[in-house]
Formats: sequence, structure tokens, C-alpha cells
Amino acid sequence: MPYLINSYNEEVELSKNNPDEHKVPVTFEEFKEFVRSKSQYQFWARCEYEIVLVDWPCGKTTDKWDVHDQIMMNLDIVSVILMNNIESES
Repeated sequence: MPYLINSYNEEVELSKNNPDEHKVPVTFEEFKEFVRSKSQYQFWARCEYEIVLVDWPCGKTTDKWDVHDQIMMNLDIVSVILMNNIESES
């Protein structure tokens, strides 16, 4: 969440100087797109942010998930949490 909050604050600052290129998310759908794009840029397929899931007890099946996959599974929830955090800061 700190990464997303910082990204939002950076976007606010950039939009002050260049409103044509940088748009601050306002609606829920805009926040969802913001979270999707920022998390994809930061976390997608980066090995330091991955977990490996293995079935138990035989361990024959494995699946690798990165943080972006987990965010996408909970995109609505993460977007609401981000909106609430930003609202509480102002």
C-alpha cells in the first residue's frame, strides 16, 4: 500500500505541473485502473515479490504467484483501501 500511496501523491504533484499528461484518479474505476497499472509496473514478474505454492503432501504441482497476481484477485478491495488511505490523509 505505501507504494500505491506514494505513486498517487506523485501523480498529484505531476498533474499540478502538467495536467494534460497526468490525470489523478477520482472515480472508483479510475482508481482500479491506477492500481492495476502501478502494481503491474512495480510487481509483475519480479522474482523478489513472488511466492511459490506447492500442493501438499505430494508436492507434484507448483504454481508461482507474484504480488501483481494477488492484487488483481483483490483489485476492488485494494482500490477501496487505497481510496480510504488517501481520503484519511487529506
